[in-house]
Parts: sequence; C-alpha cells; structure tokens
Amino acid sequence: VLLGRPVGRSFSLRPPLLSGAAGSDITPEKPFVMSFLYQYLFRELAKGLWLMTILTLRSRAVTIFYPYERNHKSTRCRGEHALMIYPDGDERCITCQLCEVTCPAQAITIDGCEDDDGSRMASRFDLDMHKCIYCGLCQEACPVDAIVETPNYEFISTQYDALLYDKAKLLENGIRWAPVLEYQIAKERTDYPANSRKYKVEKL
Repeated sequence: VLLGRPVGRSFSLRPPLLSGAAGSDITPEKPFVMSFLYQYLFRELAKGLWLMTILTLRSRAVTIFYPYERNHKSTRCRGEHALMIYPDGDERCITCQLCEVTCPAQAITIDGCEDDDGSRMASRFDLDMHKCIYCGLCQEACPVDAIVETPNYEFISTQYDALLYDKAKLLENGIRWAPVLEYQIAKERTDYPANSRKYKVEKL
C-alpha cells in the first residue's frame, strides 16, 4: 500500500462512462464523438421504443365502446354495497359492528336494537360512499355475510346526498343483486378448485 492506495491499480482521468469499460460502446475503431452520441442520446432506448411501436401497431386493438360494450368482470369485483337478508326475509345484520370498526375510512355508522324475539338488529346502518375505498374489509369481517359488495360500479351521481346510503337503500340493493351474487358464488367455486367441495374431499 502506497499513500493509502493499493499498489498495482491504475487510475485514469477520463470519466468511467467513456473509458471503454465492459458494457460500453467505445471501441478503438469508434471515434470519440460517435461514442458520446451513442451513450448520451440513448440509442438503445430509441431502438426499444421503435420495436415496441412496431409490435403495438401489429397487435389487436383492446378498446371497447363503453357503455355499449362491457368488459369482463371478475367474480370478486368490489362495487356498490348491499345488505343481505335470509330466505325467510329476516335481516342478516346482528349489529356486531365489526364492519364499522374494521373500515379504515370510517365510512360506516351502525346503531343496534333488539327485535321482538330478543335478537339483535340494526336500527341504523349508514354508509358514506364518498369515503369508501372499496377495500372489502367490511364484508370480510362480517360473521353472517350481511354486508357485501356487488359487481355494480355504475352508481355515480351528481348529487352529494345520493351517495349517502341508509339501511333502506342498502337492503334494496341486496334484494336487487341477490341473484347475481348467488351466480357469482357458484361460478367462483367452479373457477377456483380450492373452494370446491370435490377438491376438499380429495385433499382429505
């Protein structure tokens, strides 16, 4: 070691980018000006962009003419919220308030009361759709599948109060979208074998 530097290492005053190191475009046959242009004018980037342009022009267009054409939606699409009921007409919500606590946007407000038979039910179920971030945590936390997110995403309104949902509005959505949700659940069990009964029996 000489003056704090390893012996045998060479030093150059030229910048590393133009020093002819491995991976650079500088060769003894190329002049300095051409090497400079190749490196600082992004020749490789231009070649890549040109190649992608050619491939894009040859590919099929993916534009759809909405609303006359609709794109395919996943069975786990999260859209407008709804409150579900049992087949006999009773409400599913038991006012455990897990969805209210879980909601990161604090968009849900619930007040509970007791029914005539002593069961718990919601006297107030408000949902501010302006705050909702459609994370799906509310339906994941619900132990009785009372609140769900339907595949409906066309519910925008120019009126502020129209997106302040109360219990009646959510129950109306549940009755309206119940057949679609049942179809999606059946389709999801078919598309994802891990959720099917046959798969579980074979694994056992």
